[in-house]
Amino acid sequence: MSTSAHRRTDLVPGPAPGPSCGRGLRPGPLPATTPPDAPTSLAVEQLLRRARSALDEAARASAPARRYSAAYLAAVQGAAALVAARARPSVVRGPTSVWVLLTDAAPELGGWATFFQSCSDRRAAVDAGVHRLAHQRAADELLHRTDQFLTLIDSTLRVRPRTGKVGA
Repeated sequence: MSTSAHRRTDLVPGPAPGPSCGRGLRPGPLPATTPPDAPTSLAVEQLLRRARSALDEAARASAPARRYSAAYLAAVQGAAALVAARARPSVVRGPTSVWVLLTDAAPELGGWATFFQSCSDRRAAVDAGVHRLAHQRAADELLHRTDQFLTLIDSTLRVRPRTGKVGA
């Protein structure tokens, strides 16, 4: 099979598929990744397991607010795994969003960082009890995008993909 038949995607400006966070973002081409310098560390593997566990929890959740919150947590843990695997020591700059750190560690994933950062305020409101902001469509879209993101993280870190789909 040709490489172009299995192109991964990042998010780039353009029309969004639904009334959720990330308005103005759509999938676009992502440059090929390079093999990691060292085997995946235990900490990175644990973060990836936690991310997939949170994604599975989101898929099982019947309440949209719980689905939205768990899917967002899965994305944060996936981003943290990539940051842990790639980040280089730097000057301490105080509290920083994982999405800023992801963009620094993996600039090719900047579109994904922008998308998930755009979901942060809604997730915080949902976690604070404003459940009406996480309607079914928004929760389902975030679950789907998070699944795509974690698959991309696995691929970027050269982790063997899981079999089956979310919720299977």
